[in-house]
Amino acid sequence: MEVDSTPVVQVDPKGDVILELTLHGGMKRLLVSSKILSMVSPVFAAMFSSQFKEGLHNTTPGIVPTVSLPEDDAITFEIICNVVHFRHKYVSVDLPCEQLINIAVTVDKYELREAVYTYSVLWLVSAIKRCTDQPLVIWSQLLFVCYVLDTPAEFAKISWEIVLYHVGPYISLSAITDHVLISHSMLAELDTRTVKLHSALLDAINRVLLKPQQAQCDYKGRIVADYLECLSSKGLFPLTNILQEKSLIAICNKLANTEPKRFRCGQRQCAFCNDRKFTFSGFFRDWKDTVFGPQFGICLDCVKTGRESLRKKECRVEHA
Repeated sequence: MEVDSTPVVQVDPKGDVILELTLHGGMKRLLVSSKILSMVSPVFAAMFSSQFKEGLHNTTPGIVPTVSLPEDDAITFEIICNVVHFRHKYVSVDLPCEQLINIAVTVDKYELREAVYTYSVLWLVSAIKRCTDQPLVIWSQLLFVCYVLDTPAEFAKISWEIVLYHVGPYISLSAITDHVLISHSMLAELDTRTVKLHSALLDAINRVLLKPQQAQCDYKGRIVADYLECLSSKGLFPLTNILQEKSLIAICNKLANTEPKRFRCGQRQCAFCNDRKFTFSGFFRDWKDTVFGPQFGICLDCVKTGRESLRKKECRVEHA
């Protein structure tokens, strides 16, 4: 009889079943506990039922039975098995985005969300820190991972980054629109959030343009005209067109650093012209700090329930 010489990784040295998995065209074998896997996964619970165990090949007395999982990635499965078998020193929290996607798909397949939830949060928090300068396609992939692993706080944070930096229709982000595991549309929530922020920005522009109306002199119109000319020279006017061409963060950063040469009438009674504290750029820096402070994009629970969770006040991350 031919004996399989592939080394066995002893995830559980006292394990009672070997999982055979695909590894770069070859195979990897993991010795695991069917009891632990059955406790954390209803899929494995069914797989390791007494009726199924009778059908496992290699049931010779004294030889550990083997289950072949050829469609599953060995590296991903070893990470998950280490997590659920409490082998924490073998689990890294710094995983690349592609690995997180594989984990999310496997977790969904075997219904392991609760079992790996703590590590899901750790993996995503680490990924957020490491992906600061990464393109939006990476952020959209991380948003997919959050959706599948069901991590609401990280979902809100990552979706905020996408809202800030994306330009154009969100449908271009295939990671959150085309995957079979995305059963709820995020596009409507992303569009709604973006429209609200654009409206708030336009309102802020209107409010700052009203500030010169407080001037008690004849130069109100000149002050407004000078500011609009300054905005135009920076490519920020008319703003309704710019909102379709530039990211929200790029527009707000420019507004917070755009200041026209200030005209002052010199009349002692004019409160506006004599106000040394007010600046147009300072107004937008304060506005940005207030509006951007919460760093909240969209709510995972609202996406999955069609906002029913908000109506019932059941969202896990508080928001308006």
